[in-house]
This record gives sequence, structure tokens and C-alpha cells, in this order.
Amino acid sequence: MKRAVCLAWLAALLCLAGCAGSWFGDDHHSSRSAGATDERPAGDPAAVSVADDDDDDDDASPLFPKSPEPHHLIVIDGLNLTDAERLLFVSLQGVLAQTEPRLYFDPSPLPYNDGTHEEEGRWLTEMQTKWGVTSETAADPWAVFDGFLGDVSGYVVYDPDLPQTVNVATTLAGLRQAVIAHPDLIPALEGRGLPLVEDLRGRFADHVELYTWAFAELWLDCNHEIMAFLQDGLMPLRDYLIAQRVFTLQLDPHHYAERPLLEEILAATPRDIPILGWPLDELLGVILFSQYGKYLVAADYTPNLSAHSGLPPLPITQEHVVDWPEVENRIHVAFAYTDGDSLAYANRWMPDWFDDPAYGELPIGWELSCSLYDLAPDVLGFYYDRMDENDFVLGPVSGVGYIYPNRYPDLDPFLAKSKTCLDRAAMRTLWLLNDDLTLSDDLANRYGAALDLLGIYMDYWPTADKGWYFSTNGTPVVHSQYTYLVGPEQIGDILAEAAIAKEYFYPDVPTFVFIGVNGWVTSPTYIQSFVAGLDDRYRVVRPDALFAAMRAARERGWAR
Repeated sequence: MKRAVCLAWLAALLCLAGCAGSWFGDDHHSSRSAGATDERPAGDPAAVSVADDDDDDDDASPLFPKSPEPHHLIVIDGLNLTDAERLLFVSLQGVLAQTEPRLYFDPSPLPYNDGTHEEEGRWLTEMQTKWGVTSETAADPWAVFDGFLGDVSGYVVYDPDLPQTVNVATTLAGLRQAVIAHPDLIPALEGRGLPLVEDLRGRFADHVELYTWAFAELWLDCNHEIMAFLQDGLMPLRDYLIAQRVFTLQLDPHHYAERPLLEEILAATPRDIPILGWPLDELLGVILFSQYGKYLVAADYTPNLSAHSGLPPLPITQEHVVDWPEVENRIHVAFAYTDGDSLAYANRWMPDWFDDPAYGELPIGWELSCSLYDLAPDVLGFYYDRMDENDFVLGPVSGVGYIYPNRYPDLDPFLAKSKTCLDRAAMRTLWLLNDDLTLSDDLANRYGAALDLLGIYMDYWPTADKGWYFSTNGTPVVHSQYTYLVGPEQIGDILAEAAIAKEYFYPDVPTFVFIGVNGWVTSPTYIQSFVAGLDDRYRVVRPDALFAAMRAARERGWAR
């Protein structure tokens, strides 16, 4: 679907108040891999290797709670269980992981899972080959359950008529070492001699009563370093929440009665802690989390985190392009996949693109959450090990977690945690969102200085603001031209508009375009189909080199 082209808008798109450079096209190369060296072919752009080195950390403790290290895992087939059984076994998985992870779901316990995008076997192989974890597949899940009866104190019954009692049952399961039961499973559990720990049926009229009681009675005993917001029907992530004794809830920020309680709970809990899961409304949820000093880690569809998080991190290295010896008068284009700040995307969907036939054919960026360093070292390490010189890892939205920085009450502690998180994951660039669609010069300066960034990528949407520019302290900022709302075919529109803008407004200077590619639907093959048709007006480069070329253009007087 073609969009009408307004030349004034195009001028803003590639505004000379900032033109950004690009990387990786023609004969310029840079490499990165886990354990990469600083070697590169003669004549290449200068690069710097960024490595995790816990020896340099004043405090090498994890930024996210971790399970004990797993050694042997019993694999449960999540497809052959009812939804009630899946929830029961996920809760057992979490209870056991408080002492040592012993259960693993493959396929995962998603409701109505049809096996699509199933990657748990891949990660189990990573655990086996790199961490020496052994495993066995259970022929009869209920026989496994019976073998661990001595590790369980009893069961918590949730109320199917008020589904969010599953969240309170999750909190209770972690605090009482109990499994979560649908009423239909009570006879099976009673027959095994398990006692009732708590029955949540018929006790609460609505969510306000439910969470008012839960916060008053349970919060004090929970882990105060983390919270979770989770939809009642989701089973992945609950194993981790139970293992870490996490207070789990979900309140609607648009509901007249739920909003005050939501804000009361956010105000009464510590600042600068992560919220795992996902709110009912992304924009308003992140606004409220930010206002009360919390940061979001999208993890709601992430299974087996109780096992993944127990793995000790391995060293991570990534080479960044920092100098660009020559800037050509061309349209520099960089592509990067969005949504890698979602642990579920990295866990379940992103591997598809690494199996795509066109993977490795063009320079491209991959957004990943630095929280994976603690929460899933096997997932993070898999990508770094697979990537070649055409690949580059961008830091995730906002830093250690997703916030709107203009809403955050005191950024310094958040930026300090973000610096540690990014350093450990070998990331020196960052994708940044702000709810008002702008980034003040002060915020750009603070982010650039505090995190030692080579540059900032802004937005997940097209913007009529300056396409690229420098903050007053010299931090490059480039706005994404995103392909989400219209579809993958928008890539062609953006590239055509860039050519028109350059011809009419900037014929004598290089221009720069950063395209955020919808990570859920756009394959490398699809991107390559557009890149293959580009003429010599364009140069496709890696996202880190985009910033290097921006700086080089500025040094030549082509940008300010």
C-alpha cells in the first residue's frame, strides 16, 4: 500500500539538522562473536570490542533474581496435558526450583499450544552442550508428580469464576511451597494425601477486593526486589514467579476502581525494581510504572525461566564500529529487528529468522534484552554464537527495562543499573521510546554520558521530527522509520521516499535512514527482496556503523 509523499515531510525525514551514517556495505566489514578479537581486514572501519568482564564490576551480583543452577531436568510434554494439569505442573516446577530446577516443559505449557514457534528443545540442547545439564523425558507426568509429593506442602485452589485468583494463587504457591489446583483436580490431589493450603473460591467479589487482601496479607513475605503483572490465562513465567516468591497481579489502569488500587500498590513498593510480565495497556501501563519508578521486562509468554535463570552467565563479546574513514554521498540505510526486549520474542520467535534462507545475506541489527544475561544466558549466548560479521546486537528499549524516561522520577539509579546490564551483555547502543514521541537534549545527553553510548535509536514508529541529529554533548540520535502499522511492504515506500528527499533537498551530502523492521512478521528473505533491487544511490550498513558514519559526516561539516 503506497502512501502519499509530501516533500516537506520528506525533508523532515532526512533533516539536515542531523544526517546519520551507516555501515557495512560494499567492501567494509566488521566482526563480532562470542570471544571475538579485534582483528579485521585491512582498510576496514575502526572497531572496538566490547566484552563482559565481571572482574571489573564493583558488584558482580545479578540484576535479576536467579534460580539455583540446574543439573538434571525431567522433561514434561506440555501438549499432552489439559490446561488445568499444565498449571498444576508449572506450579510444581516453580516450587521445586526454589531448591534446584528439576522440571522442564518441551513443548511449552502455553494454553492451546499447537506446537508453532516451539523452541524449548533448542534451549535444552544449549543447556546440555554448554552447561552440562542432563535430562530425561517423562513417560508419565503424573508419575513424576507423585515422585515429588514430599517437596510440596499442599495445594491452593483458585476460583474459575474470578480467573485472576490464579495470580494470587501464584503468589501463595511461592510463599507456601504449594501447587495451584483447578477445582476439578481436588479429588486427584486429595487421593494423594495433599492437604488444602488455601481455597480462594467465593471469597472476593472483584479484583479490588482480591488484590487488596493479597497485598495486605502477602506482600510483606514476598521478594521485594521484583513484581509481576500477568494475565490470568497465561501459564509460562509462573514457574519463575513461584520460584522467586514474586507478588503477582493484574489491574486495569482504565477501570475507575482498579486504577486507585494499582497506583496505591505501585507507590507502596520499592523504586527501581523490575516488573516482569505485561500490563493490560502498554502505553498507560508503562507510564504508571515509570512514574512510580519501576521498569518493565516483557516476559509474559516465557516458559521455563526457572531453569534458564539458574544457568551461570558466560562471557559475551561484541565488536562495535566506532570510526568511519570515508563517507560517501549516498543514502545510508540500516535495518534492525524490533521487539527483542521481549524475552518471549527472543525465546520463541526470533530463532525463526536465524533459520531463514536469507539470514546472513545483509547487514542487520537485532534488538535483545540485556536482562537475558541473568534470566536466560543460554538464549543470549545462542544468538551471539550464531551471529556473523553482518549481525549487530542493539541494546533494548530504555535500558535494563522498558520505561518512558521523561516520566521516571530519578533516572540516576535506573541508568546505573542499565549501564551494568548493557556492559555485561556487550551493548553500547540503545533503542529508546518516550511516550511524548520526543527526546529532550538533556535526556539524550544523560543517556549518552551515563551509558557510554555510541548512539541512540529512537521510536518504533515513523516520525516527522528530525530524522537524525546530535545532542549537545555529541551523542548521535536517529529516529526509526518503522514498518509495523502498514506492513513489511512499507520498506519499499521508505526507501523510495528517501531517494526523493535526497534528490530535492540534499543532493550534495550523504543522508541516513534507520528502518525498524517488525520483528514478528518480516523475514530476512523479505528484507533482502528489497535490498537486492537497490541501485548505487543506496548503501546498506550495520546499525552501529550508522552512528560511525554520522560522526564522520559531522566531522566533514555535513551535519551539526
